[in-house]
Amino acid sequence: MKKSKRLFELCGDILFPRRCPFCDAVLGFSGPCAVCGPALACIRRPLRQPVPKQGHALEHLDAAYAPYFYEPPVRDAVLRLKFENRTDLARPLALLQAEALKAAGCLGDVDALVPVPSGRGERRSRGYDVPLMLARALGRELGLPVMQALCKIFFFCAGVLKRESTSIVTGKLRKRLMAVA
Repeated sequence: MKKSKRLFELCGDILFPRRCPFCDAVLGFSGPCAVCGPALACIRRPLRQPVPKQGHALEHLDAAYAPYFYEPPVRDAVLRLKFENRTDLARPLALLQAEALKAAGCLGDVDALVPVPSGRGERRSRGYDVPLMLARALGRELGLPVMQALCKIFFFCAGVLKRESTSIVTGKLRKRLMAVA
């Protein structure tokens, strides 16, 4: 990293100190706070095996990995990102995912990240697509491209509107994809 860029980041850290992405405590220059760090260890998910097919609704997906169970403090940070317009949390959450995925060796044959898209109404009300934002931040950390290969479709079944995410991939895609939800 260039010295000028690092100096600029350091000045930003002094003027706007880093905060724990989970509880919002001021951190200074360290990672998760002393309270949230141990809490993360308790909700870490074993990553050697992908989430089983019955654990997600994407039938054509090769693998889906979730480094943490969706419980506090990770759940709290994701909810703040989604509903409190805390887009600054995308990078720390992506860093956390990247560290866990690298440590578990889950990235060997992954060619791309595929975010599971938000609904049109969610994107419109927030002004941004949370899964896409997380996937792009994670892609930067892992050096992987992000492919928008999924879309939400709606269908009627017995007079009831149902919603489902499905794979809509143009061309012949022969790469191993990793879903980011």
